[in-house]
Amino acid sequence: MATIKYTFADGHSEEVEVTEEFKREYEFLLVREQALHWKEMKQKERAGLRCVKNLSLEKFGEDGYDLPSETPDPLETLVAKEERRERYQEEACIVLTQAVLPDLLQSQGSEHEKQ
Repeated sequence: MATIKYTFADGHSEEVEVTEEFKREYEFLLVREQALHWKEMKQKERAGLRCVKNLSLEKFGEDGYDLPSETPDPLETLVAKEERRERYQEEACIVLTQAVLPDLLQSQGSEHEKQ
C-alpha cells in the first residue's frame, strides 16, 4: 500500500492510504493538470499578456463572489419602455389637442355667428 497527500473539498489535507495503481493514476492526473496550467501560462506569455492566475466566472462563483452584470435588468428595461410609451401617448394627445382644438373652436364660433 502507498500513501498520497489528498486535499479535501473543505481545504484540509491528509495522508491517505491507497493502492500502488491508484497512486500512479493520481500522480499522472496531477502532472497532467500542472502541464495544462504551464502550457496556458506560456501561451499567455508569448502573446505578451501578463501571466496571472487563471480567473474564471465559475471560480468566482465557487468562491462566493457575485460579479455585477453589464446587461440591464430585464424588469427595469420593461418598466422604462412602458413609461416611454405612456409619455409618448400623453405628448401625442397634447399635440393633437393643441392642433385640432383651435380649428374646432373657430369652426364652432363661425357656425354660431351664422345662426
